[in-house]
Amino acid sequence: MKGKELSIGAMENLWKSERRYYVESTNPFISNGVYRLKTNYQFRSEENEDCFSKSCDSVLEGRIKVYEYLEEEIVLKRKVGDQVRIKDNLIQGYVEGTDQGNFISEKMISFGGKIAKITKLLTDGYDYELDIDEQRFDWSEYMVEDVKVQEYQTWEVIKALTENPKLKFGAVNEYNPSKIPDCIVLVNEEGDIVWSEDEDTIYLSSAHIHYKWILMEETKEVTFIEAVKAFSEGKIIVCKRKGVEERYKPADEYSTLGILKNTWGTQLNCKDVLEGKWFIEN
Repeated sequence: MKGKELSIGAMENLWKSERRYYVESTNPFISNGVYRLKTNYQFRSEENEDCFSKSCDSVLEGRIKVYEYLEEEIVLKRKVGDQVRIKDNLIQGYVEGTDQGNFISEKMISFGGKIAKITKLLTDGYDYELDIDEQRFDWSEYMVEDVKVQEYQTWEVIKALTENPKLKFGAVNEYNPSKIPDCIVLVNEEGDIVWSEDEDTIYLSSAHIHYKWILMEETKEVTFIEAVKAFSEGKIIVCKRKGVEERYKPADEYSTLGILKNTWGTQLNCKDVLEGKWFIEN
């Protein structure tokens, strides 16, 4: 995109850089397009071999005009807390995106394919900080992609639980773009498909038939302190005690008060802390 025209004086003060410029030319040997100042004196086209000196006659006579080049506006479509997958096909080197651009290092490439969470939107409006690298690198939209989650229909969930009772599925809906499950179903010791929180048997209705489900990953047990820390970071935590599983969701109305209450509104008790097994839900 063409921006402000540069004066001859302004061009004299330019030095070699990766910055782009837009050129309009009536000189038949110089085409219009995007150029870079490849040396302290010479502009070179990105599209072909055309080049010219910043003090050549065509510039001085106005037959070549140089403009600031405006990158297309990049809109960050994500927010703090969103999960992203770092692309696994990144190539080391300079990447377009801002006036200065981003540089992909060898260390950044090593994170390819991994899932990370956005911890900060940088003030330049182009980049993210992620929790995967101790905030050492700036990650642009070009470098990350959506975390693809496979969704299952209700009949597929029933079939899968019949074949493997150890699986768990979480129900999500179209108004829940974060894909955090509203509820989880599993197979109890009696072989019934139940809701995980109260182990009530599920009676299928027309609403359940149209549910969308995601497969819940196996979670490892953590300490109570680790679970509370994860809760404060916006993650769902789970307490299992005497065959009962209770979930604590930061998005619930209770959590806005900083109170640990499960999804039924029951407050945390001492036995849950001392006897419960705690998990961070994936």
